[in-house]
Order: sequence, then structure tokens, then C-alpha cells
Amino acid sequence: MNLYLLSSHLMLKMFPIASYKILPIATYGIELTWTKLLQLDIATIKKVKVRYLKAVLGLTKLTMSRLVYELTRKTFLIEDIRLYFLLPSTPNATKVIEEREKRTQEIWQEFYIT
Repeated sequence: MNLYLLSSHLMLKMFPIASYKILPIATYGIELTWTKLLQLDIATIKKVKVRYLKAVLGLTKLTMSRLVYELTRKTFLIEDIRLYFLLPSTPNATKVIEEREKRTQEIWQEFYIT
């Protein structure tokens, strides 16, 4: 089966299916290590979903992640994990989320017009 023949709309809907294989690996032991994760660790985990979205849309790795999230209207993976596992808010996770929100606000208006 050639995944490139599937529509991007269908592939975006398939992320929950793909996540059944990917997320257990990315979140293994997360409940035990969550409070000890550094910002760099959290940043590494957050790349999983955006890399999938970029691949689905046929975008280069260099495409800004904030644009991909805005274009697909998908939630941030770190927030998804925190809510799914009912993890506490940590300073490092909060900083990563705040940085993402800050970068989202920096998106130029022309992006929304095109």
C-alpha cells in the first residue's frame, strides 16, 4: 500500500491509529519520569506528532512547526500526553508550552490570508 496515494485529509485522520504504535514508545515510563524531564526531553517528545504531520502534508523538515499546527488545527502532543496520563503541570513542560504559544502568536497575518 502506497501511503502517498492516500489523501492528506485521510492521513490526518489516521494519526490516532498511527499513534497506537508510536505513542507507547514515546511515552514509555512517562508517569515515573514526567516530573524529572528537562525542557530538551520534552522538546524531543513534542517532535513526534509534528514530524508525522509534515510527512502527511508532504512538507520539508525545515517547515516551521507552528505553521503545521495552525494549518492542521491539531493539538500539541505534550498537552495531549499530559491530559491522557493526568500528569501534573511542571515548570519545564509549562515553559515548552508557553514557548509554542508565543511562537504561534508570531505567525504573520499573510499566512492566514493565503
